[in-house]
Amino acid sequence: MGEKSGYLAAMAALATGADRAIVSQENFTENDVKQIVKDAIAKVNEGLSHYTIVKSEGTSEQWSCKRLKDAIKELDKENQLSVRIDVLCHAQEGGSPSAFDRQMGLRKAIYAFQGFMNPRKMGDSDCCVLGLVGRTLKFSPVSELVKEVCFPHRLPLKQWWIPLIPLIGALSEVKDAIDEEKV
Repeated sequence: MGEKSGYLAAMAALATGADRAIVSQENFTENDVKQIVKDAIAKVNEGLSHYTIVKSEGTSEQWSCKRLKDAIKELDKENQLSVRIDVLCHAQEGGSPSAFDRQMGLRKAIYAFQGFMNPRKMGDSDCCVLGLVGRTLKFSPVSELVKEVCFPHRLPLKQWWIPLIPLIGALSEVKDAIDEEKV
């Protein structure tokens, strides 16, 4: 979920109403920075006080938070947009386990133990992993995972959430929502 995956950043941007998510699955360029400044100025002119960007870990090294902040300040010399950076780091990995987490851990432990006691339950493969497939715990051979996972980047090959990225900007647009209410 971290490093080269933009999943957490995209979901956080959708959940918080952010204006933009920068993820490694999209090619982020100088033109994107110009568009961010243009959009931010438009929001300020509409009376809004902030423009929120969620940047995922592992995005282009070329666009660090500091470089992005400096580029926005350089492109916006007239309006003096206030740019602040908060780096959330690995906060999503901490916290106390919920009741669901504890129950799922117990279910997985029991299922794994049953697999050790009855190896046929794990299948014919020499090496397998235990995971949740839908609502069912299942042993999967590692050879099957090669078809579904990019191991060097630790990413699933099917990233179902990528089509949701355009919704981030669309859901944060205030002007269109106000215009529809007047109709």
